[in-house]
Amino acid sequence: MSIGIADLNVTEDEAEGIAALRCLREDGWAVAVHNDYRVNGEPHTFWLFTHPSGHWLKGEGKTDGVALRSCVVQAARQNRN
Repeated sequence: MSIGIADLNVTEDEAEGIAALRCLREDGWAVAVHNDYRVNGEPHTFWLFTHPSGHWLKGEGKTDGVALRSCVVQAARQNRN
């Protein structure tokens, strides 16, 4: 049995984060560090990815979706160069 994003009870931001994470992993990126923390009581998250090519990506934001989308944008920029 396979579960898709549509089967989960998640917000649009969470679904975008899941999709971004899947895309990054499919492109060879590996999670090096993931940390959830608070700044003045507000939740934040940090993601760091590494790639066999020696490149890295860092995303931070108030949600996983924000941080992971930042990483996808960075990966796309690296692919253009």
